[in-house]
Amino acid sequence: ARPLFEAVPPDEQAREALAAEQTRPVLEACRDGLEALDALNSETAAELTRALRADFKNSHGWKAQQVMLPLRATLTGTTSGPHLSDMMRLMGKEVCLQRIRETLELL
Repeated sequence: ARPLFEAVPPDEQAREALAAEQTRPVLEACRDGLEALDALNSETAAELTRALRADFKNSHGWKAQQVMLPLRATLTGTTSGPHLSDMMRLMGKEVCLQRIRETLELL
């Protein structure tokens, strides 16, 4: 099992997800959404991920997986696992923001 609170290098599938064209806009939108939240809990995390999926579907025609995989790869280093909103809640707002900012610096 991989540690939840320790940053881990992305696996091969996660690296592929991070190379996708949607990575930067998705991460920037998630960063902005997280920064605007007073608290990250089950409800706000689920609301944020729903909004990201809907916004990018409407604006770019991207499917949910195209939006969520780069975010999951950024936060967990893998492209599979429990619901992303649950992972975000467990990791907390600051850890999520830190991993997103670090990934954006590398892109």
